[in-house]
Amino acid sequence: MATAFLIAPTAYHRINFEQHEKPRLIHIGNRQFLMGLVALALAMNGAVALVTDLIFKGSTLVVTVAIVGSLFVWLWFGLGLVRRLRGSSG
Repeated sequence: MATAFLIAPTAYHRINFEQHEKPRLIHIGNRQFLMGLVALALAMNGAVALVTDLIFKGSTLVVTVAIVGSLFVWLWFGLGLVRRLRGSSG
């Protein structure tokens, strides 16, 4: 799923190139890419959970998945959203 969404903007752009719809192309491509990032973060967090569960048990699994998930959310989405909110208000 992540691969499909991450590659989709390129295919969409190639098919609709020179159609004079740049804003729409960017809007749809951006949404596809963001969905790809979400799917990739879920897949990677799932892999971390699987490996952590094999090595450790109990609360270590929960803490590790929470930390890794939080890291993805903050680095991939949080920083950009904070910047966007600050930029629009000041």
